[in-house]
Amino acid sequence: MAKATGGDYLRRLMQRGSLHAVLILLCIIWIYPIVWMVSASFKTNAQMWNNSAGLIPDPLQLDNYVRAWTTSNFSIYFLNTVIFAVSVVALIVFLGSTSGYVLGRFKFPGKRLIMVLFIGTTVVPRATTIIPLFQLADMLGLLNNRIGYTLAYTSKTLIIAILLFIGFYIGVPREMEDSGAIDGCNFWQQFRHIMLPLAKPIIGTVTILNTIGAWKAFMIPLVFTFSRPNLRTLGVGMYAFVGEFSSDWAAMAAAASISIVPMMVVFLLFQRYFIEGLAGAVKG
Repeated sequence: MAKATGGDYLRRLMQRGSLHAVLILLCIIWIYPIVWMVSASFKTNAQMWNNSAGLIPDPLQLDNYVRAWTTSNFSIYFLNTVIFAVSVVALIVFLGSTSGYVLGRFKFPGKRLIMVLFIGTTVVPRATTIIPLFQLADMLGLLNNRIGYTLAYTSKTLIIAILLFIGFYIGVPREMEDSGAIDGCNFWQQFRHIMLPLAKPIIGTVTILNTIGAWKAFMIPLVFTFSRPNLRTLGVGMYAFVGEFSSDWAAMAAAASISIVPMMVVFLLFQRYFIEGLAGAVKG
């Protein structure tokens, strides 16, 4: 095998440097809107438009955060969103893991039809189902309360979680369950003590995806809280800063900056499981 010459090494180094430069440029383009939003949260509304390209506010306007948190009831929207996101994630993890386990590990009549229906629902635009969901919630008395929009949102995002769990459980060796059966474990014990701990990467993935989705949800919380504005979430609460004749853009930027902090914390806590879960799902 021929040894690499100095020219080959220099060529590879230049190619690698070009690739890094392109990646750095893409990262800057991707992160710039977030940096601009945080910068705008410390400006006045006039500064935002007169010096929109500048990223260093002069002087810092901390009143935007106070106004966003108190005057615009953002603290209430924040609490509603926490309750909403936690409830959605808990329901999806429980229902997704149990349904995925049954569909992924057992054979029964009608399983293929269920799988076809599940996959078919993923291509249906969400906006087309909002009216049937609204009518069903109205019939069941679930409008204008947390239970209603939590169940409505869960029904729209549960299928992807089930498919992720199915893909994971299919790849688990059958010997894992056989060993549990030999030790006297029943169906629930096999799932709880053997299969569920193995699914931590998928649980992390589902948790991150659905926490982010629930945190920024707009359509369902808006439609299901027409008569109860005090139950609205952050995504809907942002409209409190938009008036008929004027809008408080600086306070909106401050509110948006507050809202992204919990998502960053969740991602940092579950990022290892998120990456492992995606790799396991693709492999499965």
